[in-house]
Amino acid sequence: MKKIFIAVVTFMTTMSIAVSGFAAPMAKPDDQPKISAQKALVFDAGTGQILYQKNANKIGAIASMSKLLSTYIILDSIKKGQMHWNDQVKISANLEKVSNDKELTNVPLKAGQSYSVRDLLNASLITSANAAIIALGNAEAGSSRAFIDQMRVQATKWGIKDAKIYNAAGLAEKQIGSDAYPHTAPNDENLMTPKDMGKIAFHLVKDFPEVLKITSKFHEKFNTGATEMEITNHNELLKGGKDYDANFKSDGLKTGTSDLAQGCFTGTTKISNRRVISVVMASKDDQDTRFKDSTALYKYVQKTYYPKIIKKNSTLNGANAVKVPNAKKQMVELKNSKKVVYWLNAAKKSQVKVRSLVINKKLLKNKELQAPIDSKKTVATAELNRTNANDQFLNTKYGAKVTLHSKNKIEKANIFVLAGRWIASLFN
Repeated sequence: MKKIFIAVVTFMTTMSIAVSGFAAPMAKPDDQPKISAQKALVFDAGTGQILYQKNANKIGAIASMSKLLSTYIILDSIKKGQMHWNDQVKISANLEKVSNDKELTNVPLKAGQSYSVRDLLNASLITSANAAIIALGNAEAGSSRAFIDQMRVQATKWGIKDAKIYNAAGLAEKQIGSDAYPHTAPNDENLMTPKDMGKIAFHLVKDFPEVLKITSKFHEKFNTGATEMEITNHNELLKGGKDYDANFKSDGLKTGTSDLAQGCFTGTTKISNRRVISVVMASKDDQDTRFKDSTALYKYVQKTYYPKIIKKNSTLNGANAVKVPNAKKQMVELKNSKKVVYWLNAAKKSQVKVRSLVINKKLLKNKELQAPIDSKKTVATAELNRTNANDQFLNTKYGAKVTLHSKNKIEKANIFVLAGRWIASLFN
């Protein structure tokens, strides 16, 4: 994308705008969630606003949470028409062996037999079938190595720079036989930070929200070819799971477990009608701990924050008007172009503020805005933040951004008015 904005002018004025939102809960701002996870993250799935983080930039093993990145590539391939849900994927002798390894989570696959893309992806996400996701990757890219290369490229596009990606399933390389990536060590496992996993989940849910129809299923049927077997989701926060909490009603996303990773979980739910995504890594080995940690994070967000809605066409104090010297009306009122949601801390009584205002360079002439300007054109971009806070966002360096436009077309003043202004300026 071409850069269309210039120098930043900072405003520290608190916004006085038309807003609505949920009643602000009363909570102590410094009540931190009690979790065993060594690394954790919670953020708004729509804006990327980070609501809690713990060692979120520290890298660690992610185990089967890797399948979320693999799934993104498979769904993208289906969207592009390169794969289809009913396509049949033939199983290799190596993946038959992997699928029957009793130490791994799988559905039984038979060499030479074919299974549908739909059944294999369901098995991969619901019961964490390792051979199934590797088979899908091989079918999509032509080989395991080619698929891993795609995973690496996709991660880099999202700003994930230091991750280690070796296979589609998140297993140790020694566990997948001939499908291991060339020149890797037997114990190599996929490694990422919580923020890396957050970016993957952010893009997956944003670009393919239909994935939640799969990840929300606690039970499903898998067609083995000879019969149908029931598979069960490892996500115990789903309805039907032993850690289900009706206050949050989780509908995804993916667990991960290995000796190196311990208990991991990338989850999602809705709080105050806003979807949030959580990541916990290196929870205690007890399989339930990662779910208890996730629920603790959801409770923390629920009691500490509330989403404030900045309505479309609101006027932002601190960025409410700009000067257009040759317009009929020189001070032009600006409105925001779309609704923006910002989580605020109730106990700190924080407000949204305009951190900076950047004028659209394309509308400038001699460093001044020039009329006429169509009402649909972006006049400026405001960067928002909270008072008394230095907010962080998953995908941007600073706060949320909103584009500003004029409510009506900015008309150019006639020649007589412009001449009069010029004469007046001589006496000023």
